Amino acid sequence: MKKQVLVLTLGLFSILFTQAQTTVAVSDIQFVSATDLANCKDLSSYDGQTITTVGVVMHDGGLTEVASGSVNGGYRPGVHILDTAANGAMGSFGGLQIHGVYENGAQSQPVSTLNNLVAGM
Repeated sequence: MKKQVLVLTLGLFSILFTQAQTTVAVSDIQFVSATDLANCKDLSSYDGQTITTVGVVMHDGGLTEVASGSVNGGYRPGVHILDTAANGAMGSFGGLQIHGVYENGAQSQPVSTLNNLVAGM
């Protein structure tokens, strides 16, 4: 009986204190208020945070690199994601362009996660 009460109590605590990560719309990620822009603050309110968004990958991640003078080799991996909330309609804040970052301080090892994305995901 004690084991059943313990399991039930632990189960209830795990349910009560669990926080699911919510998804953030592309338009919310990209929106910057006019006041912030007037004060030369053009960063997203999500800058520095890990977030989850929903969209369609427009091309395989390993197929596109963006020219960059700040990295070894001159190219950074990138991918485009179309916001599905707008049902594929073009317009302001309709998608994201995501650039890869580098894992080590020498900026010579690109993150491979973008290369794993497949068009249509």
